[in-house]
Amino acid sequence: QRQMWIRDRMKRWQNVLARFIAAVIIFLGLLMFAPAEYMFMVYCLPWFLLVSFGCYSLFTIGINLATLRDCPEAYAELMKQIHEIKEGKQYNQQSTTLIT
Repeated sequence: QRQMWIRDRMKRWQNVLARFIAAVIIFLGLLMFAPAEYMFMVYCLPWFLLVSFGCYSLFTIGINLATLRDCPEAYAELMKQIHEIKEGKQYNQQSTTLIT
């Protein structure tokens, strides 16, 4: 099981590395062969890709948080913890001291 996970992980890293190398080659080709009118866009391309990756990452995290109910064990555990915390605060609100 573990050996298979490492093998899959290596394949993923090889895929990422190959795509990165291809992107660098394309960018260097654009730097060398792009007309002067388009050089500003070529210079902004890495920043655009960085911001796009950040937006994609935030979107992915948001979707995964929004679909937490898809994992019933994690959802049940989280709801149990929230319920325990709420009961603890209600108990402390009824007494003279409030512990938060």
